[in-house]
Amino acid sequence: MALSVYRNLLRSVRIAFQDDTRVLASAFATARSNFESSRSLPPNSSEAKAAIAHAEEVAGILRRNVVQGRGDGEDRFRESQFVSLRRGLGKGCFRIGAANG
Repeated sequence: MALSVYRNLLRSVRIAFQDDTRVLASAFATARSNFESSRSLPPNSSEAKAAIAHAEEVAGILRRNVVQGRGDGEDRFRESQFVSLRRGLGKGCFRIGAANG
């Protein structure tokens, strides 16, 4: 079970940070170190179950709540097309400090 959760987390990281190699590498390293630190836990312990639940929550947050964008001029960012399609939204343009403008 932990292996499938780990793979799902890595997929979510790759999707969320696909255009930002620095953050992508850091997120992969963080995920690996967190799983490595929990490796010695007994599989049915409450600590192991909590660590797995935490990884599942993080993967869900990355898939649903992280929006990646690119600069599109001064103080304007355009959301990536993949994120827009994943959320069922049209391709959006957002201004820093303004609500969906």
